[in-house]
Amino acid sequence: MPEMTFEWYAPEGQPLNFNPVKAFRNAGFKVQALYCASMVSDGTNYFVVSEPGKRPGFLSVYAFDAPTATSVAGWSISYRLDGYIPSLAEVQNGGDLLATSDCSTETFGRVEQISHPGAVALMKSMTLGSGTRAPR
Repeated sequence: MPEMTFEWYAPEGQPLNFNPVKAFRNAGFKVQALYCASMVSDGTNYFVVSEPGKRPGFLSVYAFDAPTATSVAGWSISYRLDGYIPSLAEVQNGGDLLATSDCSTETFGRVEQISHPGAVALMKSMTLGSGTRAPR
């Protein structure tokens, strides 16, 4: 699948202290939670990010953010480029068995939740006639 992935790590024993939801919001994007990890400090959270007049995107954020003296906090943020919104079953079948549609853990603070049908509809709303996409 076409996607961009960024990974980075904190120094041993140190947290990253980064909130990707806040960063996207500060850049003018609307962020909605789609699927979330059941654990706050270790897992993947999935979001739909959108900006007026531009095609929404599907963002996954894996975070291991509970370092001890000998472990390293790590992050992996991926952004799908094909406009496809996978179902919860597809995410789970892809290896993320702990993903759930319950985003009440608020790992990255309070985030509005969106359903899979809502995310698909949002993506389709940006499709123009003749199969072209809205400008990015």
